[in-house]
Amino acid sequence: FSANATYTSAAGTFNTADLPQTTASGSTAKPSAVGVQAGYNFNAWDKNQNVYLGYQASQQAAYLFLPRSRWEVGYNVDMWRNTNLAAQWDHDLDYSTFRGGQGQNVNLVSLRASVKFG
Repeated sequence: FSANATYTSAAGTFNTADLPQTTASGSTAKPSAVGVQAGYNFNAWDKNQNVYLGYQASQQAAYLFLPRSRWEVGYNVDMWRNTNLAAQWDHDLDYSTFRGGQGQNVNLVSLRASVKFG
């Protein structure tokens, strides 16, 4: 099993000329984001494989084109030596139009192939 968590935040607030969003209290935006992911590693058919589930959320980041929240689920397999194939599905929830977003939900399927050198 594997698990990780990340947190990222701006060091200070943005100037309204750079990031027009203001908070409910009237102060300028200080974007931040958090993410958690848990996975299960296993070996089947003599190949290392992994399935994972994750959640991400952001605050005051609509004008940075980040979703308000994201659910993700994925699978990857080491097909050959130093070669990994992966598929991931993301479900994004956007900020409301009142908060600077488009208020839409979006689904994305990603297929990746990676090769490690060295």
